[in-house]
Amino acid sequence: MRHVLTSVLGAREETAVHVSERDLRDGDVLLLCSDGLHGPVPEDVIAARLLAAGDLAEAARGLVQEALDRGGRDNVTVLLVGLGGGS
Repeated sequence: MRHVLTSVLGAREETAVHVSERDLRDGDVLLLCSDGLHGPVPEDVIAARLLAAGDLAEAARGLVQEALDRGGRDNVTVLLVGLGGGS
């Protein structure tokens, strides 16, 4: 039942939101992605691709391609946000 959405914004009047806080520094990168990426691609591979890429656009394209190369069948969505440091 992985294809069933269990939490959706806008479908109901109220939505349970999960919140966590982290301290961020210049140079950190935030990754927002769908299960099309984090399902088929292990975290260590994601981290290695982020570190090896020349820029965020290249990293995002590389992550999407990695998921597709590993047989990802779901939508693969990747959003990277660089904090400070000219990213």
